[in-house]
Amino acid sequence: RVHLYLIRHGESEANRNLEIIGGQSLPSVLSPLGNQQATLLGKRLKFENTRFDYVFSSTAVRAQQTAEIALELMGIDRSTLVTSPALLE
Repeated sequence: RVHLYLIRHGESEANRNLEIIGGQSLPSVLSPLGNQQATLLGKRLKFENTRFDYVFSSTAVRAQQTAEIALELMGIDRSTLVTSPALLE
């Protein structure tokens, strides 16, 4: 049995600027709200006792930050995180 979770990254600094279309802007980091969103995600998944064999993320900094924050709060080793440019939108 397989469970697949699709999770979008938290708000990035590029998302905050309505004059910018972020697209694949890889270096855009999480905003303070994005950090809070990733934290809440990790806490919720931990509360729900969610476990992952693998976590896949694009190479975008904001996506990696979201995954790393959530994994840390869940107590899951970062070695489960696999990044790939093939996952970019």
